[in-house]
Amino acid sequence: MLPDPLLHAPVALVALLIDLATGERIFFLHPVPLMGRLTVSLEGKIRAHVSSRRLRLGGILLPLLVCGLFGVGSWALLVLAEKAGGRLLRQGLEVFWSVQLLASRSLYDHVRKVGEMLSAGDLAGARAALSRIVGRDTEGLGEDGIARGALESLWENTNDALVAPLFYLLVLGVPGLMVY
Repeated sequence: MLPDPLLHAPVALVALLIDLATGERIFFLHPVPLMGRLTVSLEGKIRAHVSSRRLRLGGILLPLLVCGLFGVGSWALLVLAEKAGGRLLRQGLEVFWSVQLLASRSLYDHVRKVGEMLSAGDLAGARAALSRIVGRDTEGLGEDGIARGALESLWENTNDALVAPLFYLLVLGVPGLMVY
């Protein structure tokens, strides 16, 4: 039987409203940089201690290990929070982590900055703002190319910043969101 998405809906709604109101948050315990640091650290250990024949297996196991640690770890911390402080503490922790992992306002702010620069006639500023949200070279782009790049980035990244995180949060809760 699939989990009931309504179980996680209050947390998702509060987290989304906070994300929309506050935008990008930089926090030393943000899960994504922690995952990145753990991945880099473990990758170095795997490369140092694993033969080249087994490197592929290490490359398969590494993301499974990191995702497993964060998924199971967040679930365990949520259980401990509920036992220690009740449902309200657990939901507070769920909202805190969910807000960290949503990025809808941040995406909007970055795209809006490109639009503001274009409206002001500042092509160099618009290119610089666009370069923060796309992987391609922006130096040769004119006004139309900059606008198109910003809109494409908005369309492509809406799934990563909002749709998929909310889906995983609603269906699997914070541990599913962490794994995503």
